Amino acid sequence: MASSISNNPTSMQQALYLTQECIQKIDPIPNADSHPLYIDSSQLNSSQIPTNRDSIWKNYNPNSWKKQSPIIIFKSEFIPDDLVTHLITKKRALALGKKFISGTHITNKEGFCRTFVVICTSIKMSADYHYNQGHTIAPFSSNYYFRNVVLFSTVHPDFETLDVAAECVFLEPNPFKGIHKLNWTPLKNTKDQKDVQIHDHQIKQWIIYYLFKRHIKPSNQDVSKNNLTSDPIALITSLITKNQPPDLLIDKFMKIDAKIPINSLSFYGRARYKQVSFHAFLEPLYRICYLQLLNELNAANKCILNPYIFPLDPAKIFNQMLGEQGAQMMIRLQILALQQLKQSHPHLFKKMFAISFSGTSIDPRALIIFNSVFKDHKVTMYRRESFFEGKNSTYSGPQGVALIVKNLDNAFGNDNLNGKVYNGKGESKDAIVGAYSNSSLLLSPKNPHLTDHIMSVTTNHNPFSLNHFMKKV
Repeated sequence: MASSISNNPTSMQQALYLTQECIQKIDPIPNADSHPLYIDSSQLNSSQIPTNRDSIWKNYNPNSWKKQSPIIIFKSEFIPDDLVTHLITKKRALALGKKFISGTHITNKEGFCRTFVVICTSIKMSADYHYNQGHTIAPFSSNYYFRNVVLFSTVHPDFETLDVAAECVFLEPNPFKGIHKLNWTPLKNTKDQKDVQIHDHQIKQWIIYYLFKRHIKPSNQDVSKNNLTSDPIALITSLITKNQPPDLLIDKFMKIDAKIPINSLSFYGRARYKQVSFHAFLEPLYRICYLQLLNELNAANKCILNPYIFPLDPAKIFNQMLGEQGAQMMIRLQILALQQLKQSHPHLFKKMFAISFSGTSIDPRALIIFNSVFKDHKVTMYRRESFFEGKNSTYSGPQGVALIVKNLDNAFGNDNLNGKVYNGKGESKDAIVGAYSNSSLLLSPKNPHLTDHIMSVTTNHNPFSLNHFMKKV
């Protein structure tokens, strides 16, 4: 741990104080006896068998499910429980660098809905995740050691191609009106292209209702050129530093020069691209960040008893359709969303020890901007490396604090269970986490308790309303 953290008595005293305060105020998860979680990620523990994927499944027996940590799923209120179950249990075996594939269960717009779902549980990791010119591990000194961490199974907002999230934020020739309610049912025949298009069109209408304040996505002809911003990052940063309301983003749009992949991305090679230009609205992009962080913070606050380290893990690959600066822009939108959430939901930050940020190479100024506006709120963002200064770059965080690990799930394929990993290197973070923990057992579609506990995070229909609260269940 960097000296700026480990030698900071205020942070440690605050953490110890919060631990006592949270024990008194914790609201337990219904029907889940071992939650809330008290996880001390600073300690390594001993196991009778290696806690990697192969070993866990080799020693699997029918009682294994009952012995595992319960799984709690948090989702935005407009996502139906049946759709959550569909998204989590009907993924194909592998992502394969593709989105929807004809004949498989999850369509592109259904996959976008996975953005608004977070799965929370505790797992045992037999190595720490590490990024070093690719997804790899920081090994422990023994294969029989494991670290307890909290797993957030989340997905990035998917702007890797035009097929998933992009159509909900890009300008089109005609206005697109949202619908308040969708009676969703799984599509019976996903091989019929026309049926899939109709099905996804209805889901797109439904999502747009919740991503735009006026519940309609304007057309090219409906927007004023005065609302075209040439520097969206500067605009968002100005809102952050001046503490201005995000409703100033409404009707604002930007031009994007992006690269579209013309062949599938794979573990073995690089995709080829063609250059294209689009226009996109800023309002729904902010709303996506806000809703996702609202779900994640509710999950942390509800499921973790002690102070925790909250991760922000941006990824360039999922922002390709937002242009060269798309990933940086999404980071600034996340900071803006956190700022608004801190003001409207201060209780969601009470147990947050710190934020771990892995995107300094994408946005070098993010730490300075965040810490300058949060300096009076006792929340600090650090480079992720500051928490991984142990031997072989293993975790070195403070005692009594839980580490949250986001596996960066795939909405279409189960890389956690089947992703390729060779000699400690994997094709995705999800594959690494699955190979070096018991998460593949917990998140397996075979787990009969996978969707036992689904909780709704209630959101006012006004995209910029501060009136959000946890639904009582």
